[in-house]
Amino acid sequence: LFTVLSVGAFTKEKRHNLTIDAVAKMKNAKLTILGGGGELKEEIEKYGKEKLGDKFEIKTVDYNDRYKEFEKASVFAFPTVPW
Repeated sequence: LFTVLSVGAFTKEKRHNLTIDAVAKMKNAKLTILGGGGELKEEIEKYGKEKLGDKFEIKTVDYNDRYKEFEKASVFAFPTVPW
């Protein structure tokens, strides 16, 4: 299974919905979002589950353990709004 990893707070600026939509178009792929904070967590979680089902997860890990999640991922997605 191809694993896409995205990292960021649950805010509109992080544009997690774009990553969810992109992964939903892929065959044999799943999405993990590492995040914390932000007002849109419930909305993003609901949308991710609707589009990807069990191929979607949100994780919160200790900062020092983040590298383990990067090692598991096939690709990193970071669709944040350009500043």
